[in-house]
Amino acid sequence: MNWKLDFKINSSQVKLEYENSMIFLGSCFSDEISSRLKEGLFDVVSNPFGTLFHPSVIASNLALCLNTSIETSIFQRNDLFFSWDASGTCFAYSEKELHHQLVEKRKLVFDKIQAADFLFITLGSAWEYELKSSRKTVANCHKMPADLFEKKLTSVDVMEEKWISILKELKELNPKLKVVFTVSPVRHVKDGLVENNRSKARLFELIQRLESPNLISYFPSYELVIDELRDYRFFKSDFVHPTSEAIDYVWQRFQETYFSEKTMQIYSEWKSISTAMNHRSLFDKSQAYLDFQQKQNQRNMDFFERNPDLKSRLIDGSFENDLKNQIDNGNHR
Repeated sequence: MNWKLDFKINSSQVKLEYENSMIFLGSCFSDEISSRLKEGLFDVVSNPFGTLFHPSVIASNLALCLNTSIETSIFQRNDLFFSWDASGTCFAYSEKELHHQLVEKRKLVFDKIQAADFLFITLGSAWEYELKSSRKTVANCHKMPADLFEKKLTSVDVMEEKWISILKELKELNPKLKVVFTVSPVRHVKDGLVENNRSKARLFELIQRLESPNLISYFPSYELVIDELRDYRFFKSDFVHPTSEAIDYVWQRFQETYFSEKTMQIYSEWKSISTAMNHRSLFDKSQAYLDFQQKQNQRNMDFFERNPDLKSRLIDGSFENDLKNQIDNGNHR
């Protein structure tokens, strides 16, 4: 007996290869998928301006990057400096420092977009917070007083107009760029459940409008979690954020949709190697464990000899740094 709805996703006609470059922008769910890609040694840039939820904010940030704008909308809170265009992860202890940081991030995104094959956008909410003093929709309220903002549900027409303009610029800059939208399954319960559903409905309407002229495609991460898994055991204790098991399931379906056969072979081999290398034994001086390490080191060397371009994508960290040093030094132990 089948205890859940089976959700069929058509395989993407354009496949992800290890030669491809990707950018992820949007909600925290975007970070979850991109982190798995980074662990798999893919070429990925994810949320350089931090988590962004609103479609208009994401579009505005892309516009700033494409125009290499130096406008940064910086303000001070106590001894910290933030920007209305970014999340709280972008901060500094001086206006000059933050300005430099944001401009450099925009250059990074601009350069990346010129060469990228995929741009994945994860939308979170259609509720916007508008700064009353400037009528600017902010990326984050940065714990500033609520009376500084006006909260409202953005119309689909306004969001569509912004995105059609941005998508046109993106295609002119990089005709090969494939833009994929998805909607975060994280519910914004602080807005209220009814209000959250109305917000998500506008996101889906926006995506449908952009899909019709084939400007973008859609990956159904929202439906996978909310409709197919559809069980609170797949949510954390707040009943809002998906568990790692739920995200792993979406990640599995993502692979099935976008990975070519060659990509899956390389990814599976690397996953096996990294899993084995992360294994730590209680008997780390035993001959059996030393033999195991030597065998794994040889696997590492063989893998990167066949895939030399992937060595530079090793993530900073104890295991990855040790491995990179072993490869660079030709250390087979």
